[in-house]
Amino acid sequence: MPTPAQLRTRAALLAMALAAVFSPGSATAAAPLPGGATPVSAAAPAPAKASKGTLSTLAGARVIGGRYSPFVVDTTGAETSGNTEVSTRLTLQADLDTRFGDLRLEARLATDIARGTLSGQETLPGDMMPATSFDALLPTDAWVGVRWKDKVVVRVGQMTSNWGMGLLANDGRGWLDRRQDDYFVRTETGDRVLRALVLARPFAGSSSRAQGLVLSGAVDRVVSDDILLRPDNKAPNLFDYNETEVAVQGIAAARFFVSKLSWFGVYYVYRDQQHTDGKWLKVNTVDFAADLTGKLSFGTLRMRGEAVFINGTTNLSPTPEYPEHEVRQAAIAAQGRLDVGRVRLELDMAWLSGDNNFDDKYLTGFKADTNYQLGIVLFPRLLAAWTGRARGTASNPDVVGVPNEDLERLATRGQVTSTMSFFPKVGVRLPGNLDVYGGLLVAVAPSAPADPFHTKTSGGGEPRNALNKPQGSLLGLEVDLGVRWRLPLAMRSAIFVGAEYGVLMPGDALEGLAGNVHGGRLTLAFAPNLRQK
Repeated sequence: MPTPAQLRTRAALLAMALAAVFSPGSATAAAPLPGGATPVSAAAPAPAKASKGTLSTLAGARVIGGRYSPFVVDTTGAETSGNTEVSTRLTLQADLDTRFGDLRLEARLATDIARGTLSGQETLPGDMMPATSFDALLPTDAWVGVRWKDKVVVRVGQMTSNWGMGLLANDGRGWLDRRQDDYFVRTETGDRVLRALVLARPFAGSSSRAQGLVLSGAVDRVVSDDILLRPDNKAPNLFDYNETEVAVQGIAAARFFVSKLSWFGVYYVYRDQQHTDGKWLKVNTVDFAADLTGKLSFGTLRMRGEAVFINGTTNLSPTPEYPEHEVRQAAIAAQGRLDVGRVRLELDMAWLSGDNNFDDKYLTGFKADTNYQLGIVLFPRLLAAWTGRARGTASNPDVVGVPNEDLERLATRGQVTSTMSFFPKVGVRLPGNLDVYGGLLVAVAPSAPADPFHTKTSGGGEPRNALNKPQGSLLGLEVDLGVRWRLPLAMRSAIFVGAEYGVLMPGDALEGLAGNVHGGRLTLAFAPNLRQK
């Protein structure tokens, strides 16, 4: 629990940031530059010409109050605290755009302030348990770049990273742009890299059908993402790079814009991660993605998809039989969205490979980025707490043989993993900018959650869950309901007020839980870049 002095400091930070955000003139003075803090090949075709010497600012604020019913996390009977949580996130950003003939100088400074759980932290010990992190100052962007006409962009510095639906790279900035319309999604500060980027549109301005082609390449020093771990589990600030685990990436991407809102492409990453204790990870990743929007006679249809394949080797999590492992992971996600008048019909589908065998030579469990979310209870709360406790139980001296190394990496942080999920949703926009929506998440586990301690002891190698129950296939059914209201303001900004509630009815893969798990959250947010339909 934070000390009274820490609480006073956090409250002061929050007050200062809220005053900055809601003071006159703090909203965005211009839309963010295309591709500014977006993926390595996210620049849209033909950005509008800027006047000489444009300085635009952006500010956003969000406060969330939440409460989730306590539930058992292991066979000792330990339960989550069920505290009432208050979390905050504030973003400040400044963009510079100066023109010198055909050249444009671009720069961005941005930071998140008072990001994380301000009060009501989870008190149950574990690895990266839900509602346990707080960062007073978390710089996200500090880069400069040059754009020549609409053909070439070069940027250097720290920036966020995003691609496709965000399975692999996710910037966590969805609450600031058109992604804010997503149902049951709560994003936090996303992937950040120190990057040197070159982006080219070789056929821009021509009559060629290839004028929508965008090619890019980059070299990264990873600052923070879901693979790197830090000893204190704290996110690094600017120039506070992780020296315990150092990851360097080479990236190449190609994206073809069919129209302003429709594109498809491929993203390749080679990652070399080195640890001071001699551990390493070397993987190749190929990521196909598409985002297509079209007008129908009765509405608008948007279809998104992403498929990720990872292959490589590592000596993380070694066993006596296999000091090195082959990494073989895959994930496929898709979303269809149909807007007809005031009604929205939506379907999320996802398959992510799992891994419940701790003693073979393969690492097959794919963990999506924490900002790719399905539901508000099953993955971000229950499984995050179960896996966060896994290292403690697996270190029990009664375990058969010697516990595997690197068990802290079993914690999911709330990431979606090891599932085949279907999540149909429906929403209605009522008069007065009021949205009412709901969904039913059906989650099946191709490789059910396995606790390393109980799997090795009671299970004799056969997967058993955190409550020492045999493997099942149905993770559960989750019913989610939501309502939100927005007040449009000047310069495309808006104030959002919302409430979301979810109830998880556990399946046999979660056998041992005494009953349903409930959770809800209230949100107040100022969004600076409202995109009206």
